[in-house]
Amino acid sequence: MGASVTTDTARVNVGRIRQLFELQRPAGFETYGFVNAFYDVAPDGRFLVKKAIAQTTVTPITLVMNWKALIGQ
Repeated sequence: MGASVTTDTARVNVGRIRQLFELQRPAGFETYGFVNAFYDVAPDGRFLVKKAIAQTTVTPITLVMNWKALIGQ
């Protein structure tokens, strides 16, 4: 939500409140008690939002231990 804010010597004036954008809370965030943990606001006003991505094919990783012995070093 956002609104314009102006001030004068006696008071703070808040303009019409409006929705900035719509977010869908990723599944599972409610279970940890972090109500708004899927986004944050940077000091310069930009938003950082965690967004679910479509499931993709998982590429396995091969870890080679003691690889120097395998190449004779």
